[in-house]
Amino acid sequence: MPLECLDREVLVYPDNFINKVLCGDSLELMKLIPAEAVELIFTDPPYAISNEVVITRGRNQMKFKGKDISQDFGDWDKFNSLDEFMSWTFKWLDEAVRILRGGGYALLVF
Repeated sequence: MPLECLDREVLVYPDNFINKVLCGDSLELMKLIPAEAVELIFTDPPYAISNEVVITRGRNQMKFKGKDISQDFGDWDKFNSLDEFMSWTFKWLDEAVRILRGGGYALLVF
């Protein structure tokens, strides 16, 4: 089944939200969801660990097979400071708590 991404303008709760994967800025999308409307949140948020470091495999090609490992995961994982990262983290957590029903589950991969 192909992933369906709807424009924000046509998103109507609950019609376009139930059993769907929503694509976009999670902070903006969660604002469209009423309080206590979600039973499960599963998220793998950025860790703010991207950097310019490249781990090299070494010179012994028999022992160290494979490509070098880059720790640059992309702009989505880059923040200017720890304060900026923590501010962003508390914003999405506040929205997640707002939309999660009492007795609901939040699975966070950190």
